[in-house]
Amino acid sequence: MKVLFTLSYGQENFRKLKQEGFDVEFCDETKMGDDFRFPDSCLDADCMVCFNPFQHISLEDLQKLKWIQLASVGFNHVPRKQIESLGLSLTCNVGTTRKPIAEWIMTQILQSYKQTRLFNCQQEERIWKVGKDILELSGKKVVFLGAGNIAQETARKLKAFDAVTCALNHSGKPAEYMDETDSINEIDRILPEADIVICTLPATPATYHLLNRERLSLIREDAVLVNISRGTVVDETALCDLLEAGRFRGVALDVFEKEPLPSESPLWSYDRVFITPHNAIFSDMSADRVFDMVYTNLIRFRDGLPLLNTVNFDRGY
Repeated sequence: MKVLFTLSYGQENFRKLKQEGFDVEFCDETKMGDDFRFPDSCLDADCMVCFNPFQHISLEDLQKLKWIQLASVGFNHVPRKQIESLGLSLTCNVGTTRKPIAEWIMTQILQSYKQTRLFNCQQEERIWKVGKDILELSGKKVVFLGAGNIAQETARKLKAFDAVTCALNHSGKPAEYMDETDSINEIDRILPEADIVICTLPATPATYHLLNRERLSLIREDAVLVNISRGTVVDETALCDLLEAGRFRGVALDVFEKEPLPSESPLWSYDRVFITPHNAIFSDMSADRVFDMVYTNLIRFRDGLPLLNTVNFDRGY
């Protein structure tokens, strides 16, 4: 069984797969150009492990391909119609990023609550000035839009700070580490109660601009907003207008409607906004976790078992 990797997980991990009987081929997707063609040795691959080589390749060239394993959680970048027409299975990287993303979320909340940007600026200017506008997480209500693995991992960490956790999901069924779980249909009622709103929803037609101008205006003007899901969930134009009006204690964004975030975007200019370049998934342990998931799925594929994290395009995960 041949596996085509367009990302390198190191020779040691590739040797581990070869010991399990896999024939491993590697083509670095970061070096693919518009005129890229797969070498003949790759054309009979049974499966491909990749991030985003799709703008440079033709899946029809891989005539034996049955399955694509993404290194990413999101899959908005994949050619859905082509994958469906070829009858390919598609799996993504759900679950392996929950720990670094949860730590990123905690960092952003604490930056807003503890005024770290203000004190960093004062340190640079050698200004000794006490600031008393400091908040505690204890007793604060944190509302998650979405109740999946990232929301639950973050809620677990927030419980150590004595925060109150609430999640909105499709079913309204209870979720682990949540004090309250409601249907997403209750969003307009719940948002005004939140001290912190954390968006972890996938990108689907139903979630496009879910946080539109009206809903962003429902959030308390001194609340913290965090978006770790997809940029399309938040109406950035409306968000900028509200920031200009002085709303939000803090806004933390790792995802954007257009990436890279254009240099002319007003979001860069607000000192209450914390921006990272779709970077929250990374840590010193993230690559090992991803490979462990890939390895598990490859063994399952070889043994004819159901694959983990199969993509549902319509639900967004």
